[in-house]
Amino acid sequence: MGKIAVSKRGFHPQGLKIVCFIGLIILGLLGNYYRAKLFLGVDFIFGSVAALLAARFYGPFWGGLAGAAIGSYTWVLWSHPYAMIIFTVEAALVGWVRQRHRQSLLLLDGLYWLVVGSLLVALFYGAVLQVGVLQVQLILLKQALNGVCNALIASGILGIFLFWDSDFRKNFNRFVGHYGMF
Repeated sequence: MGKIAVSKRGFHPQGLKIVCFIGLIILGLLGNYYRAKLFLGVDFIFGSVAALLAARFYGPFWGGLAGAAIGSYTWVLWSHPYAMIIFTVEAALVGWVRQRHRQSLLLLDGLYWLVVGSLLVALFYGAVLQVGVLQVQLILLKQALNGVCNALIASGILGIFLFWDSDFRKNFNRFVGHYGMF
């Protein structure tokens, strides 16, 4: 990595990309650290929001790398590496499919949990950790719901970026006119 060059106009674009990528990882780690504790030791974590955004903005490799870095905290949280692997594959695979087919993160993440994520949960929790069937089902339901909710949050953040990126007043008037809010 080279130096982050600061010109008269501000940060060098490549340096800004690096800073933003590291910022996403930090936000993702904080999203996992400040989790919502539900019941019976079930935690709702928010790190994959940042991992999915990294996959969207930087591509599948960097999304997977962010997913691994962010998901590493789940190893501390739950004392095994399997959730980290599942979340790494989630970010990388969703980023890879999105890069090729330009579908929404929400749709692709839902498909991930229906097909790949559910198989990985069954493999790691059922076969490797030998957790009971009912517990595996609870973990699968929780992780899939958590993942899809995080994809919804990430999609909302992307929508805000797109909204602010274009002509704000025109879009706001179109939005208000379409939904009849005011």
